[in-house]
Amino acid sequence: MNDKLLGTLATLVACDSRNPPRRCEHVAKAAADMMSAHLTVNITDLGNGSVNVLGSRGTPRVLLTAHLDTVPLAAGWSRDPFKLTIENDRAYGLGACDIKGGAAAMITAAIELEFDAPVALLFTTDEEAGDASCVRAFLQEKPSIELVVVAEPTRCQAVHGHRGIGTGTLQFRGRGAHSSVHGASAHSAIHHMMRWGEAAIRLDQELDRSLTGGNVSGTRFNVGRVSGGEKTNMIADDASARFGVRPPPGVDAKKVLGDFAALTKHAVYTEDYTGPALPAAGTDGETTERARNFARAAGAIEGMTVDFWTEASLFSAAGYATFVLGPGDILQAHAADEFVELTQLESALKIYRALLRGGGG
Repeated sequence: MNDKLLGTLATLVACDSRNPPRRCEHVAKAAADMMSAHLTVNITDLGNGSVNVLGSRGTPRVLLTAHLDTVPLAAGWSRDPFKLTIENDRAYGLGACDIKGGAAAMITAAIELEFDAPVALLFTTDEEAGDASCVRAFLQEKPSIELVVVAEPTRCQAVHGHRGIGTGTLQFRGRGAHSSVHGASAHSAIHHMMRWGEAAIRLDQELDRSLTGGNVSGTRFNVGRVSGGEKTNMIADDASARFGVRPPPGVDAKKVLGDFAALTKHAVYTEDYTGPALPAAGTDGETTERARNFARAAGAIEGMTVDFWTEASLFSAAGYATFVLGPGDILQAHAADEFVELTQLESALKIYRALLRGGGG
């Protein structure tokens, strides 16, 4: 096992970069420090916990990128989440799988290359917040690269397709009253929300059969948070539901959100966030094939369309050939005792090294 890779991963895991609370300056500095002896490093603090760390050298054609923030701790950890632990050919630690293992492999691949080999590495800190300010700010600079490889847990398979994403909030309005008044419950904001939820579940079941794209179907509709009301003897005059969808490639997330929101007349709808699928709408076949050619040349096996969303779609929407590839399994992401297999780290290092060597100017 590559000791440099494990040391780099241990340094990243030791940095508490949970998001929220969106305080990732420490992990951004750690990544910058590890690259500074080999690459020109620029740190851009965009505010509100969004920090870009760009390490570069020469005129590269390929950009490797990963996010350094993690989700909060899941319940049930049996190890110190901020100390890399190696057991049974696995590396345990918060973010080891999603996706500090990939980031460590990228850094190691870059610093082990020939001294004058062109390199571009971008590390961001707001992916887990569903923000994407880091990537959007980077794309405003219109970087002159041909390929973007985004690290997420794909078991080192090159993924060329994934679902889009959208989130929205419905603010339900009712008319408050004493719960003993006959017929008053018909005006309850919470009851309006419950009736909407029932209709939304029926729509989700219908779309699961009829809405397809790539090798996936349905919307993965989910109500993630609800609130409202005060007491059982009071008719609620206010309630809210935050919900999300993940439509297949080729399906507009904004439209799907709107279809679910339109199931009620008793709420004000606000769209919170949308992200395109991969490949993004309008991507031509030549761009997609160029991404596949880069992946094949680096020895990567092609994977299926996946259900989770990544920031690769933002690069795709900007016109870049893009695919997703990283060590680890999505089943370990966001879980207690998160781990990445050592063989996955080695495979990622090998593929990233080949991509950098094949992507020089």
